[in-house]
Amino acid sequence: DRQLLAAGFYRDWPDARAVFYTKNKRLLLWLNDEDHLRIVSMERGGDLATAYQRLKQFSLFLSENTAFAHHDQYGFLTSSLLNAGAGLRVSVDMILPASIEKTD
Repeated sequence: DRQLLAAGFYRDWPDARAVFYTKNKRLLLWLNDEDHLRIVSMERGGDLATAYQRLKQFSLFLSENTAFAHHDQYGFLTSSLLNAGAGLRVSVDMILPASIEKTD
């Protein structure tokens, strides 16, 4: 990303960065990449409720045990304006078998 490079985000790469994950790799914690902290919860089969509950449970654990920079008007500290405010971004990856063109 050119904007991140111009802002100096990669100048100390890979120092002070890490990825932690659970044994089943359904919960990941990224430190000091584009965001200061990124929590990823994944679930196969479209079970969004389970993925969300896992994310919520871990987020509550972190908030009870860690102090985060927060402003009442602007939300959580972030390096990206796209993530300002609640700091929550949700995405879904899908495989749509009918959309794959078969050639014989």
